[in-house]
Order: sequence, then C-alpha cells, then structure tokens
Amino acid sequence: MTNLAGQPARNVQVVLMNTDNARLDPAPRSVTGTARVTVPAGDYSLFALFLDYNAKGNAVAFHCAVRDDFRVTAAGATVTVAERSATSRISFSTPRQARGTELETLFFRGSKAAGGTATGLILTPPYLLPTYVSPQPTPKVGTLRYLERWSGAGSSGRYWY
Repeated sequence: MTNLAGQPARNVQVVLMNTDNARLDPAPRSVTGTARVTVPAGDYSLFALFLDYNAKGNAVAFHCAVRDDFRVTAAGATVTVAERSATSRISFSTPRQARGTELETLFFRGSKAAGGTATGLILTPPYLLPTYVSPQPTPKVGTLRYLERWSGAGSSGRYWY
C-alpha cells in the first residue's frame, strides 16, 4: 500500500475478495505498508480505503482504490495498491444551493460462483470530505456494482435533495 507520495501508507482499511467464490474471502483488515495474507489460489479483487491528514492532523480527504482481476497462484502473488490510482473526485450539483448532509460510496463485488462482498463508506459532517475513487473497467471474473448517493439540504431547511 502506497500513499499519495508513493511511500508506505499507514492504517489502510483493506477488503480482499475471491471473485471465483466469495465464501473463501478472508476478513477485512487494517494495513500499514505491507501485509501478508494466505488465501487459496484463484481470482481476486481488493478494495483499499485511504484517509488523508493535513500537517495539523485533521482528516482532509478519502481515496478509495480498487484493484481488480489479479490472480493468486499456488506459488503466491504480490499485489501493490497505490492511493494515487483513486483519481476521480466524486461531485454532485443541485438546481439550488445546498450543503451536503451525507455521502455514501459503496462497492458491491459479486463472485462467479455465488455471493459477494459489499464495502464502502458513509460520510456525514464534519467528515463530509473530498472523496476520490479509482476508475474501473468491467471485471473479467464476477461483477462490480458501484453506488454513489448524496443527500443535501437548502440553507433554509425548506428543501432537501
């Protein structure tokens, strides 16, 4: 796991999924830099959530990186995930001025056999921060669905989105 500067990232939340059979998925984990996970051979997908801080220690942005379609053989595999691959900023616009009240970023990854994994984040103030995702093509094994939902309110409180 590398951060925006290309250095080992700290405290990244990671979900690894076997896209052949979701029942073989390991538990989600927190990773700093490098992690070793033992899994059966097969096709995999990985979701990594990075939280960025400024020099004062305040949270300033989220980066959600997906690494799809990699194969683990009996000999093993090395997979790298770069925070800087999450380049697409999530944005919304409304017909009238509104402030955000909630942002949901959800990924649903289905396996070839059956089942799947859903992961993501739900943000509310004061953590309604800039959020970036990594663009993804259609996966080669299984399915990938992506949901973005934003809620907002007008300053008068008379209208909601």
